[in-house]
Amino acid sequence: MNVDIAGVGSRGRSAGTSEDWVEPFIGGRLIWDLNNKISLNFRGDAGGFGIGSASDLTWQVAGGVDYKFTKNIILNAGYRYVDLDYSHGSGSNEFGIRLKAQGPCIGLTILF
Repeated sequence: MNVDIAGVGSRGRSAGTSEDWVEPFIGGRLIWDLNNKISLNFRGDAGGFGIGSASDLTWQVAGGVDYKFTKNIILNAGYRYVDLDYSHGSGSNEFGIRLKAQGPCIGLTILF
């Protein structure tokens, strides 16, 4: 992960390091077909739980609408919230991320 700091007083400083970890998670998804073209969906998952090299806790929820153009082509639109809390090491060797991100999302599903 590389971080570029920009703004008042930062003078364009940057810092960089990287970290790899394995993230176990569990989740679920619900889909309600309103008719043969439109369905509502909700999904959520949580992971990490501080197991091994995993994050302390990572979770996300998302909800949206699917529109089926054909049997194999589906347009997805919705909203997603993601929360990640990861830290490893200590002192000058500490690496940590605290991320909260949310916003609209759009996608296209193509089934083969």
